[in-house]
Amino acid sequence: MLTDVGLRHLDPADHNVDWSFLSPGEQQRLVLARALLAEPSTLLLDEATSAVDSDSEIRLYGLLRTRLPGAAIVSVGHRASLIPLHDRVITLESAIAP
Repeated sequence: MLTDVGLRHLDPADHNVDWSFLSPGEQQRLVLARALLAEPSTLLLDEATSAVDSDSEIRLYGLLRTRLPGAAIVSVGHRASLIPLHDRVITLESAIAP
């Protein structure tokens, strides 16, 4: 699973790893790997790919859709690149002027 999410360089057998050294993008990839392993029926994502490049974002969301075909995936984000990766989009805008 680590290879699938782009973390091939990590050794899952190394129980002495200080996981805090991971970059924000690597941390996001690790969380998504854990979600894929857990196979939830519902997945709520908040800025889940904000720290990865757009090609990785596309690949990671593709993995979620392929490996969790029956799951309801709800994600919140600010990047327009997320729009084509979802079947439905809800846009929330503030009604209060700054």
